[in-house]
Amino acid sequence: RAVRLVPGGAGWYVRDLPIDLLVEGRRIFLSFGAANTVASVWVNGRSAGEPHIGGYTPFAYDVTELLRAGASNRIAVRVDNSYNEQIPPLAADFTFYGGIYRDVELICTDPAHFDVLSAGTGVYLSTPDVSAGSATVEIRSDFRLPEGMRGISLRHTVFDADGRSAASVSEKLK
Repeated sequence: RAVRLVPGGAGWYVRDLPIDLLVEGRRIFLSFGAANTVASVWVNGRSAGEPHIGGYTPFAYDVTELLRAGASNRIAVRVDNSYNEQIPPLAADFTFYGGIYRDVELICTDPAHFDVLSAGTGVYLSTPDVSAGSATVEIRSDFRLPEGMRGISLRHTVFDADGRSAASVSEKLK
């Protein structure tokens, strides 16, 4: 069994955030860079979703329906770094600090937007075939298109080291 030299426990972060205007159709996300180890989030006394488990990965919640326009909104985050044999790492050569230790952002998107909940940019590149003279670039996008929205095209452009367009592809979204 691993031995922890620093005691763990729960701590709270609370902030009152005024929201002057909620634009109809726009989504608002609360995005965390990381919090160690189990983070639970409430907005105006209501849970934002399941607790995030793991202290080293980003996570986000869609808080649109929990916010009140023209009012102060209370964001409360409980972070608990108590020892738990079900949550790795169990031991290491560094201290298991607790709390929110990376940026927290409030992200407002248009109705059609790249996915915020996947804890990334929503655009993912890979290079499955690379040689001295060329490379194949594969692009995958997690794009959210509201039901009933039509006529949207998504364009990806790859630029070379000098900032010139090397390739571009456009796709009409359904």
